[in-house]
Parts: sequence; structure tokens; C-alpha cells
Amino acid sequence: MFDDPAAWTVSGDVFLPSMVWWNQPANWTGCITTLTTARQCSLGSVTTIAASGPTQALMFARSGNNAYDITVSVPLTLSLAGGSPGQAQFLTLVVRQAPNTGYRVTLPANVKWTGAASPTVDTEHDKPTVITFLTVDGGASYLGWKN
Repeated sequence: MFDDPAAWTVSGDVFLPSMVWWNQPANWTGCITTLTTARQCSLGSVTTIAASGPTQALMFARSGNNAYDITVSVPLTLSLAGGSPGQAQFLTLVVRQAPNTGYRVTLPANVKWTGAASPTVDTEHDKPTVITFLTVDGGASYLGWKN
């Protein structure tokens, strides 16, 4: 997406690739600079966690979207926080069970789920669960659905 140094137009703003933040730090993959702002952008950073404690906080990126890939080896409770005002942001969660386990995972309580009920996280080793969270109001509210 950022390979071509030519500008393009989206909704009246001109976007240019910015080499200033390109791969700085390593989990950032690029930056968009508009005519009025320059901000760091996270375009797909993944945090991999081997969860060995009872709780794990999931945080939306400061800008853009991110993902967590969690391998569960104990019962786990997840919490959700963060989000930047003025951005529609996604957080993708992949939950895997460690071999020879089948622990319960409690999803964040502050999420409004499609279908009204919190989905079930699979407890079989070879069946990862993928869930997406969305905030459109800087973290004032969260929406979630199982993929």
C-alpha cells in the first residue's frame, strides 16, 4: 500500500507515505500523513502471549488496528481497554489452547456482543477461536463478535 510514493485522495484529504516512521519501531509498518496532521499508525501489529496467569489485559493500539494471539495454559479472564477518539479501530483476538489443556476463557465484561450473548471460546487444542472487537468512540464502548 505504501510502496508507491505518489499521493492519492480519500474523502478530500491527500495522503502521502511517510518514511519518517517507516518500520520505527519494528512493530509499526507505516504511517499516513494528511495535509493537517502527522501521526504514527499501527497497521497490523500482533502481540503473541503464552498466558500463564489468571488475567490478561487487551489494549487497542494508540492508532490503527492490532491483534493478540494468546495460547492458554490456565483458566484466563480477559479485559479490554483503550481506543483513540476520532478513529474506528479493530482489535482481533486469537485464542488457542495449549496441548493437553482445555481451560475456560472469560471474555471482557464491557463488550456489547452481536447476538446479545458472549460467545464461547473453544477448549479444544486444534480449534482456535477468533474474535473481533470494534470501538468507534475512542473506547467509550466496545462491540464484539466471534468470526
